[in-house]
Amino acid sequence: MSIKDTLDKLEQGTYQNSKEVVLGGIPFTARDVLVKAPLLTKLNMFYIGDRGEGKTQLAHDINAYFGKNSCYASGRPDFEPSEVFRQLNAQALGKVLRGEASPNEVAQIEKLTENVSRNLFYIDELNRCPPITQNYFFDLMDGKIVFQGKILPLGNRGYSIGFASANSGNSYNGTFEMDVALLDRMHMAVDITHPDFFPTAGDTFDIFSGAKKDPRASVPVESGEGLTDEILEMHNQFKQRPVSPILCAMVPYFNMGLDYLQGTTKHSKRALKKIWPNSQGIRADTDENKVYPMSKRALFGAMALTSGLEMIAEATGKTPQLKGNADLSQLELDLFLDALKLTVPFSGIVSPQYVESDCNGDPYVAFDNLLGEGSARRREIREKAPKIYDAMLLAERGKTNTALLNEISNSEGEWQPVRDAISHYATSTEKEGTQEQIVKKAKGK
Repeated sequence: MSIKDTLDKLEQGTYQNSKEVVLGGIPFTARDVLVKAPLLTKLNMFYIGDRGEGKTQLAHDINAYFGKNSCYASGRPDFEPSEVFRQLNAQALGKVLRGEASPNEVAQIEKLTENVSRNLFYIDELNRCPPITQNYFFDLMDGKIVFQGKILPLGNRGYSIGFASANSGNSYNGTFEMDVALLDRMHMAVDITHPDFFPTAGDTFDIFSGAKKDPRASVPVESGEGLTDEILEMHNQFKQRPVSPILCAMVPYFNMGLDYLQGTTKHSKRALKKIWPNSQGIRADTDENKVYPMSKRALFGAMALTSGLEMIAEATGKTPQLKGNADLSQLELDLFLDALKLTVPFSGIVSPQYVESDCNGDPYVAFDNLLGEGSARRREIREKAPKIYDAMLLAERGKTNTALLNEISNSEGEWQPVRDAISHYATSTEKEGTQEQIVKKAKGK
């Protein structure tokens, strides 16, 4: 089955949202972004929003795609994921109670449930779990469970995906602040009731004029395998897609370059830990006190999302619109930068003080100011893109051009890691080429 066929099947569902979301100059639908892309790329999803606006319905639609291969749990203060994976072994327990159990049978008093082999794990209203309980979800979102001292993978055929929903903010009774480390493991964290992603007026009209008259979310009916086989096959095709060299060259900028501070001893935000952005030496006339370096996990997620969105665009015939004097070297970077808006605004990379004081508490406004269309950083990245592209073309042949590298970075600073990464790639390519020649010579070729 083609990717296009599977993507068409993922249009099925009660949740309705035809909002156009333009990423990298490509017009996507909300379902492309919120459903198809994460399922294609196997990215965990965390969708927040106001009560009664479709979070649960969206979750039920995604749940239905996996049929019996999904696992559901409701968040509560005392909930631990182990509840859905462990159960008592009745036979072993009986022997223990009768005093007939061997040491080995005593150790086997617990066994794993079939839930371990599910492909989708859905937690409803995760922010009803307090921070100490949220820590138990780290392994779940990393696709593993610890049982009897062993680390076991979740899912089957190499596919395990986590999905969680929560109410916006912390204004609802019984909700708690989300742990930043857990949010970082969510890969995609989106407020689906934000104006950037909210359904259109036409969607709202169709919802209320349709046959459904029940205010409750439609509960999915378990239907065998659902679309599990098709989704996993689509994901296998995604895994065969080559990694983008230009994005590999750019991620050091976000992971290491954004860490750079000009006026502190170690020149590092990470070195300051919790006192960033309020320590001495941080400049207030730049965005040094506003944006924190992104984690490798978050960047992996954004790269995967970028590639997944490219696959959706290719399969559905969507073409990017070049902006101004942009060229092909900037298109993928633009899509990557826009994909970051779906992966990092809630993960702690923007100063909470800046979000609250300068952006009225809106993390998307903060992101747009720092990395969005028209921002100073976006302009700088676009200016560097052709140079990085040309430098990577040379590096693929094991070569470097000092003048070109100097245009990327000619002194210590935010862009130095990119220059270093390109130089490393050129050296690695040169060594591989040399090794290849040695092998050919040894074979008499």
